Amino acid sequence: MGTMPVPGLPSTIPVAEGVSLIVERGGTNDSITLRDDAQDVSVELADIVRDIVWCSNLDVGTLVIGSEYGRRLYIVEGRDLRIRRELSVFRSDEALWNRLGIVPTPDGTRVVVLSDTLIHLLSWQGEVLLEQPIQVNYSFVALDDVSIVLRDKGDVTAKLSTYPLPK
Repeated sequence: MGTMPVPGLPSTIPVAEGVSLIVERGGTNDSITLRDDAQDVSVELADIVRDIVWCSNLDVGTLVIGSEYGRRLYIVEGRDLRIRRELSVFRSDEALWNRLGIVPTPDGTRVVVLSDTLIHLLSWQGEVLLEQPIQVNYSFVALDDVSIVLRDKGDVTAKLSTYPLPK
């Protein structure tokens, strides 16, 4: 799990036991290429702007990747670079609110994607288990296996908002 600035490319991301992908700039200004020289495969991902945000599950060999200012999220099979799923990430018109967080649930069986307007809960196979709209001014507080907790960052006295996560 991590972030990397596009200007800092090339870099590598571990996606499975003993397998790391090379991440480099793509053929257009807003894309990157994932490459595995050992398998002689590559894939170009569009709409990856500025900071790349990613999370991988080494046990299942899956990579979830997007960018803080982009409008697409990809679930990529790390062994053959097949795109399992591509999701649209609806963004605020105000760049100030743009954010993207990708984090596995504590039990490691699912992945939570928090953007400025939505919470997605995904299986590592790319199945959407939950798509919950949120207020653009909410910030992350906590995550456990059964819920995600957010708070209105403009009001420190506001009640916490808890969203249950389906199994």
